[in-house]
Amino acid sequence: RIANDSGIIGSYDAKTERLLLLNKSVSRDRANYLDVGEPQARKIMLGAALELGNAGVLGGIQLDVAPIESRVIKEAEGVAGGPVGNVLLAERIKEYLYLIPYVIDDIVVNDGEQLDLGVTIGVHRTGRVSSLEVRQPAAGVVGSRRLSETIVRSVSPETLAARAAREYPDATVRAMGLRYSVIQNAGVTQKLVPREAFWVSRNFVEAGETIHSRASVVYYS
Repeated sequence: RIANDSGIIGSYDAKTERLLLLNKSVSRDRANYLDVGEPQARKIMLGAALELGNAGVLGGIQLDVAPIESRVIKEAEGVAGGPVGNVLLAERIKEYLYLIPYVIDDIVVNDGEQLDLGVTIGVHRTGRVSSLEVRQPAAGVVGSRRLSETIVRSVSPETLAARAAREYPDATVRAMGLRYSVIQNAGVTQKLVPREAFWVSRNFVEAGETIHSRASVVYYS
């Protein structure tokens, strides 16, 4: 575990090659309403990623080929002038999150469960880096950006998508594409297995409104 007086805390797991750093003073800043916007946040993220790559922190993560995924984190914040206790809850962007995935054969690698491997960089709305998480394949799992064997697809993505829709008829299902999953058996790392990933969020109706439950990821091979 890492901690210092500047408000940066972190942890490192040598077994899973996972590094997590969080700047609490930045991530908890709700007083500054400045929002630099996504295009500027992306530039800041790319600059931070380049520095990390030059420092050797990214390991096998290749910025030149990895498809960067992004999301926006929002939260309700209190502002003066509301009807209850003179406070009004307003939804604001808290930070922009970017995942630069670890890829082999230009295909994203995940941990065999819910998480894609790679580096996640959080940029606070004010334009400061708020968090860093690096998830690498465990030592010995992957030796290069290419597999030594040839894998031939026998089931089409459309067939697997139809299967997912049949098995989750009450859910919103979105295709995420092919993933190489690190499959483990009794704690022993096995080879990478190609699997099609789907984002699934179950739906239900309450008081006439459609509610989307927390999403999960399912895989088919």
